[in-house]
Amino acid sequence: MKQPVFIVAFVIATTSCNLHQPKPMAQERPCKDTVGFAHLSWQTDSVINRIEKAYPVELKKAEKHSATFWRLAICPHDDYTYVGWLYPALLKKIKAKTVIIFGVAHKARQFNLADKIVFDRYPTWHGPYGKIYPSPLREEIMSALPSDLYLVHESLQTAEHSVESMLPFLQHYNAEVQIVSILVPYMSFQRMGEIAGPLAQAIKGAMQKHNLSWGKDVALLLTTDAVHYGDEEWGGKNYAPYGTD
Repeated sequence: MKQPVFIVAFVIATTSCNLHQPKPMAQERPCKDTVGFAHLSWQTDSVINRIEKAYPVELKKAEKHSATFWRLAICPHDDYTYVGWLYPALLKKIKAKTVIIFGVAHKARQFNLADKIVFDRYPTWHGPYGKIYPSPLREEIMSALPSDLYLVHESLQTAEHSVESMLPFLQHYNAEVQIVSILVPYMSFQRMGEIAGPLAQAIKGAMQKHNLSWGKDVALLLTTDAVHYGDEEWGGKNYAPYGTD
C-alpha cells in the first residue's frame, strides 16, 4: 500500500462538493433514486445488456487495455445514456469483496454538514439482487478515527444517490460484494489533508489486521458528478455561462 495518504487525499478532493448526529436506524437502507438508476434485478440485467450491445467496440478496447482488477476506480454517476459503457468497463474490473465507496454529498447543506466525512450504520443496503451488507471494516475504520473527523448520519446517507448508483453493477458482477459508504461534504483543501492521513491509516490498519490485499480484497471506488453544463432541460436554469456554440 504505497502512498496511502496521497491516495486518500485525492479521493476526498475528487468527491468533495457543496454543502446532531441521529441515532442509528435499524432498517435496511432503501433505494432513493428509483427513476434514474436500476433498482430491480431485471432492470439491471436489461441495462447492462443494452449497454453491451450499444458499445461493443468501446468495451472490447477497454477490456484489452485494462488490468485484471482495479485497486482504485473513478466512475461518474449519471443517467445511463451519459455514462454509457463506462459503467461496465470500470465496475466489472472491481474484483474485491469489500469496496470502499466515496460519494458526493449533494444534500449536505440541507443538514448543515461540512468538514467531516460521513458514514452510516445501516445493517444492510438495498441491492437489485438482494441485500448488500456493509463490510465489518466500516466499524473498524470509524473506531480508529478521531471523533472530530467523521460522523454517522443516516439521513444524509439516505438522501444521497451517488453511492447507490454504483451498487447494481457491483452486485451484478460480484454477488458477495460488501461496501463501506463514505460521503464527502464541503471542506477546504487543508481540511481534506487533515482527514486524509488518519483515514488512510485507519484503512491500512484494518487491512493489515485481517491480512487483506489492496485490489484483491479491498478496492476504492470514487463516484463523481459528470460535468453539468448546458442551457436546456435544467428546470429553466442556464448552466452554460460560456455559451453552447
